[in-house]
Amino acid sequence: MLAGFEAWFAKWGWIVVGLTCGFAAKYALRIKRGLKVKPWQVFADVLLLPMVGLIAYAIVSRIGGDGEVRALIAGLCMVGADRLVSVMADRFLGRVENEAQQLADDLLGQARQTVQAELSGNAIINDNLTGNAPPEYKASRARRLPKKGQGE
Repeated sequence: MLAGFEAWFAKWGWIVVGLTCGFAAKYALRIKRGLKVKPWQVFADVLLLPMVGLIAYAIVSRIGGDGEVRALIAGLCMVGADRLVSVMADRFLGRVENEAQQLADDLLGQARQTVQAELSGNAIINDNLTGNAPPEYKASRARRLPKKGQGE
């Protein structure tokens, strides 16, 4: 059991320390500016803690920091949590919007191709029926089938 706790602390301990310090620093800065700290703001930040922790862990994993570096980055993430979460949400929504636009464009292109193929087919049929078909339309001309008893 102790080994499991040590493994957890090695991975997340410094992040938790940094989030705690960053949480305290965020509200200390608000109080220093003369802003009132409302309970709903604290509650909202407590709900953001796991997301900010994951973001901090992802950042630290990318840069390869450990120990105090993890705590420092987690603290910075918590102090700027509002801005950080809004930037991440904007990026996510931007990606979703781009992929949805790409999907819509692909579907629209397929629909246009289908409509164009149908219009072209109707034009060939009409040209053949009216006798205005050019000689290049050989493949669309009616084939003469042999009469019964001939050529079978």
